[in-house]
Amino acid sequence: MIGRVVLLILLMCNTVTDLKMKRIFIPFTVAACGIGILVRAQTGNQTLLIGLAEAVIPGIFMVGFSLLTHGNMGMGDAVTFLAAGLLTDMVWSLELLAMALIIFGAAAILMLLTDRITLRDGLPFMPFILMGHAAMMTTDALLR
Repeated sequence: MIGRVVLLILLMCNTVTDLKMKRIFIPFTVAACGIGILVRAQTGNQTLLIGLAEAVIPGIFMVGFSLLTHGNMGMGDAVTFLAAGLLTDMVWSLELLAMALIIFGAAAILMLLTDRITLRDGLPFMPFILMGHAAMMTTDALLR
């Protein structure tokens, strides 16, 4: 649970900087990764290396996607997903990626249909990751 709260704070900070400066706050993101590693080391339910390896899979996927799109999907989003995997787990991180992509796609289609953006315009992805994480935390709390 602490990892999800730290991730929420990280996403809020990164969303503000992404909207203002089109970049993420690297020192806080690296600190969040460190917190994620410490939390994983304390739980001890599986070997640390296996846990770390599976946690970063969604982030590695995003790094590859950023490289394939020549930076259209930013590296900051990929680094944030690396932190998300370390703070939560692989399943939560993959679900977060799917949720963010669904919200992003719906918003992009709506903005295209209402002529607020064109196909050449870029949208920051971090706010959609934040919305996805907030929705997942809310539904998780309601279903308990």
